Amino acid sequence: MVRSLHVIIWAILQSQPTMSETTARSYAKVVQAEAKGHHFDPLTMVSMAHYESHWQASAGNGHCFGLVGVCASNYAVCRSDPAGAPCEAKKAALLSGSQNLRVSAAIITKNREFCRRKTGRADLHHWLASYQGLNRPARGIWCGQKLVNGRWRDARRHRITTRVIERRRWLIRNMPK
Repeated sequence: MVRSLHVIIWAILQSQPTMSETTARSYAKVVQAEAKGHHFDPLTMVSMAHYESHWQASAGNGHCFGLVGVCASNYAVCRSDPAGAPCEAKKAALLSGSQNLRVSAAIITKNREFCRRKTGRADLHHWLASYQGLNRPARGIWCGQKLVNGRWRDARRHRITTRVIERRRWLIRNMPK
């Protein structure tokens, strides 16, 4: 879905009103290009960043980093040696706002593909649950779904998935014309 640069900038500034318009424009250009290239609504990524970092590029919790909370565990070097120099370099790169947005877009695509392969469905709430690390193999939950009587059924939606979706809906309802 294509959204105007003006709308994306507005949406970012709704989340982080103290951000300079120059920074918001820079991020908005990346969000717009990545959303177009990876076929998702840019307001989805804006909503994800709202809850992951409030658009603070330096955000991190020791496991996930940057604007859209990319987890180091996405990288083989970090799974095998979390304290090693190659992993530390990946983590540092994720603190670059533009780089984080690009990586996040690629991970969105990988989660959509994974959910489609695993469950046959990759709607927003499915791939978003997977992106958010909410797969629970021990409980049979994948992509916000659970196998019941041989069919995938939506599991109870996690609150953070619901919040991101509600934020996106709010942005769509209130976006400038």
